[in-house]
Amino acid sequence: MARKKVESTKGGKVELKRALGTGLSTMFAVGLVLGAGIYSVIAQAVAGAGGLTWLPFAVLPAFIYLFIGLTYAEFASMYPEAGSAYVYAKEGLSTVSKRGGNFVSFIMLFSGLFVAIPLAAAVVALVFGQYLNEFLATVGYGFAPISFGGILTIDPPVIFAVILVLSLTLINWLGIKESAVAMVLGTVIEVAGLMVIALLGFASGSVSPNYLSTTGAPKPGLMGLITAFAIGYFMYSGIELIPSLAEEAKEPHRTIPRAIVISLTVVAAIYVLVALGIVRLLPLAALGSSPAAFIDASAVVIGIIAATLLFAFFALFAALNTVLAELVTSSRLMYGIAEKGALPSKLATIGKGRRTPTNAIIVAGVLAAVFCLFEEIALVVEGAVVTICWIDFIVAVSLIASRRRAPNLKRPFMVPLSVKRVPIPTLLGAVVVFFLPILLLLDNWITWIPFLASLPIAIIVYVVLGRRRKR
Repeated sequence: MARKKVESTKGGKVELKRALGTGLSTMFAVGLVLGAGIYSVIAQAVAGAGGLTWLPFAVLPAFIYLFIGLTYAEFASMYPEAGSAYVYAKEGLSTVSKRGGNFVSFIMLFSGLFVAIPLAAAVVALVFGQYLNEFLATVGYGFAPISFGGILTIDPPVIFAVILVLSLTLINWLGIKESAVAMVLGTVIEVAGLMVIALLGFASGSVSPNYLSTTGAPKPGLMGLITAFAIGYFMYSGIELIPSLAEEAKEPHRTIPRAIVISLTVVAAIYVLVALGIVRLLPLAALGSSPAAFIDASAVVIGIIAATLLFAFFALFAALNTVLAELVTSSRLMYGIAEKGALPSKLATIGKGRRTPTNAIIVAGVLAAVFCLFEEIALVVEGAVVTICWIDFIVAVSLIASRRRAPNLKRPFMVPLSVKRVPIPTLLGAVVVFFLPILLLLDNWITWIPFLASLPIAIIVYVVLGRRRKR
């Protein structure tokens, strides 16, 4: 039977183009989760967990994110809309209190949408700029900082980062299929880089780590394991953004849940292989303190020049992939929330030619580009995990509330294993993401600054928009 052509309008309103099947959605999801961060943060995980890194860094966070991912999958099957977590929190909490649901969902999503996501995109873009600068310097094409009359000096990595963000914003505007195809290419190269380090470790590694102990780790102990888990959890972040593509997916009630589960399984397998392989290349003390773990580890086998060139190349594509994913999903979230009336309606405008959310794409790109100008934001962005955890917690609580208060709602996909209408995986995920930010607070209170700073701004915006709607 011939497939019906998807119409671009509904009731005179231009709609997003449905172009993503399970394959493209899954590849997009893998590219969204596999980030450039692993090229640097794996060393911090090894410093705390040693040979046991594979467990707190790769396996345990995967299980928790599976619980959270299934929660998002159930909501995505119920509300296949681009608003994603905002819609889920609003609908779920509204079963308890409509006003409370509106307020909490807006505050939490504002923090993630306008702080965590653009900051994360900017930092990865800066990683791209730094790797590109080092790569060019290695092949004899180094660039000097650009000075504007001695008043302002901009380093080459910042310039490269801004150019990257603006270029990927253009790709984002061209269309979701074009963005997804570009991400598929980037994902393939990114996965290849991670598999190379794993294969080098298993084939040529001379270190014999104890995979069941933290012995030899530079910073062992309970806090070291918690740090490794927190880093691992951050490395899986992105799963919750997949439902933002629901309005551009074919049969989203089936496609989105499948993409979440399959992509999480693939990423978990890759992270486990990397964690098991890389600790075979360098002594734990050296690996745990390395600022460029992949380069230093592989240099033992292939030499420093080859390692620098090879993994700079892989890291560039990893960074490119991550930034594109952040820009695509953040712009779709802005569009979805604006369509619900919680953000200015201009952000819900869809271009008739490309059928993409033009204004939301521009705002997402500009925010990320502006944040690129602040080079010293790495520590602040670590606080993004605090915001991510609270968003995941609110969504988990929202699903439990929805199950308990509105059990008769149609749910094409349901989180398995429920007791008295409470999904146990969702409950376990909620407990973990509630306590993780608290543990991070006890270890380093600075990680809470981005989240806390965004709250008063979000409240002001909520009040102002509320008054405008009443007029």
